[in-house]
Amino acid sequence: MSIDISEFKEGFTWRSIVAILASTLIFVPVSVYLSMVTGAVVGMAATLLMVLVFSELASIFGNMLTTQETLVMYESLGVISSIGAASIGAYWVIFRIFYVTSPINWAFKIHGVPLPRLVPSWLGPPLTPTSEYVRTFFQSSMIAPLIVYTTFFVLGFITEIALTMLLAPLFLEVEKLPFPFANIDVGVVNTLATRDIRYVRVFISLLFPGLLYGIFAITLPLLGAITFIPLPWVDLTPYTDSIIPGAIIGIATDAFTWAVGLIVPFSAALSMFVGSTLIWIIGNNLFLTTFRDL
Repeated sequence: MSIDISEFKEGFTWRSIVAILASTLIFVPVSVYLSMVTGAVVGMAATLLMVLVFSELASIFGNMLTTQETLVMYESLGVISSIGAASIGAYWVIFRIFYVTSPINWAFKIHGVPLPRLVPSWLGPPLTPTSEYVRTFFQSSMIAPLIVYTTFFVLGFITEIALTMLLAPLFLEVEKLPFPFANIDVGVVNTLATRDIRYVRVFISLLFPGLLYGIFAITLPLLGAITFIPLPWVDLTPYTDSIIPGAIIGIATDAFTWAVGLIVPFSAALSMFVGSTLIWIIGNNLFLTTFRDL
């Protein structure tokens, strides 16, 4: 399945802009809160929902979205809906405040020094009698951490754009590397824009299992404080720690993670599995047992 490129049309129109802005106002706060509560973000579900909503609204008013407009909305909302708390620089400042005041971290020491004592003032607020009760960033002790995190955010953003401009021609035109997710994106955009009955049936048939999963994994735990499916993984470390000390072992429960495994080439999935095993299981075990004095 591929998008017909014989006719170039503008996709960045006032309709797509309104859809992107409205979706941002609705889903960014939701995604940030959800990432704090469950460790996951709204992601693809929010993207599909908002594209469907605006596509239906356009259809009701007798002027359906073009494929180009749908593509712009889909890709833009895909980035926006992936924003979690960790994507916000201030989140890490808040985390460092907790880090230097948490009794749990004070229980761990390096060469007899508690971990919070080793945190520099530019990484987190200094330990003062009032640092435990910080409720605002507008104080002198927060200036250095905020400058550091803001600088990292700006430089990271510039680096990402620069690397994209540098590597995109290499990967797409010179190396001609396969991008399996691009085919998925094209298929979704074509399905939402053209409403081909063959693909709509497949889309709807997979929509309901995903909805059922979301109800038990996210909705019911938020409403009733009852966890049916632990997110984002099932932690097996308490059961394996006596056998492999230090190893971090778990099973992912996020449906998107499993979907990714079905899409990427087997060689890529195998490489990720081997790399994770070497780092989180073997590496952690070696540094806790054999090389613990390093």
